[in-house]
Amino acid sequence: MGKKCTSCCELGNNPPRASLSPWQWPNEPWERLHVDYLGPLQGKHYLIVLDAHTKWVEVFELSTPSSNLTIKVLRTLFARFGLPKTIVSDNGRRFVSHEFKEFLELNGITQIATAPYHPASNGAAENSVKTIKYALRKALNGKKTVSTDVALCRFLFDYRNTSHCTTGVSPASLMFGRALRTRFDLILPNKSLDIKHRVIRVQDKQKHMFKGKNNIRYGIDEIVLVKIIKM
Repeated sequence: MGKKCTSCCELGNNPPRASLSPWQWPNEPWERLHVDYLGPLQGKHYLIVLDAHTKWVEVFELSTPSSNLTIKVLRTLFARFGLPKTIVSDNGRRFVSHEFKEFLELNGITQIATAPYHPASNGAAENSVKTIKYALRKALNGKKTVSTDVALCRFLFDYRNTSHCTTGVSPASLMFGRALRTRFDLILPNKSLDIKHRVIRVQDKQKHMFKGKNNIRYGIDEIVLVKIIKM
């Protein structure tokens, strides 16, 4: 009976959401990218690019979320990290324009479009984008002791060097095979220097234990035996 009542339908709870469909984890870095926009925030828009394998994130401040500016940013990223196989985006005009689709097609990139105004259809990757958006809003709307550029850089630096809850390691470690150097390294022992000293000591020991005589000196007109090795 409730389903036939218009008022009951309007005021009733929303139907249960569909179950979350996690994206398959890519086999290698920069294989699948998820792109999204944040803003307007303080009159600015921010393009978020998330690598699904490493969870490495790039954020770019743009005056307007147009297709041309989006292509310009992605072209810069592709020159730095290479071409991805897949890009996941919503159906916003900047991502479905002829220019954007042609740009992806020319670079051999497959586009997967999610339902507009329904970020949950972006799967588990949307959770990462949502977290980044929240952290950015908090950083940019915080105390005005620093500029938005500084706040954004600090957030990205900390995020990239912090272990991710999904992978268990930092995005920088998966992306580059190493952690980013921080100010904490100034007070910690330099492990790479210790390894270097150890290698030098071992090499010196090997030279001392070597029984060869590579430093033999010959006198003038001294007769020597030459061995010819045929190749």
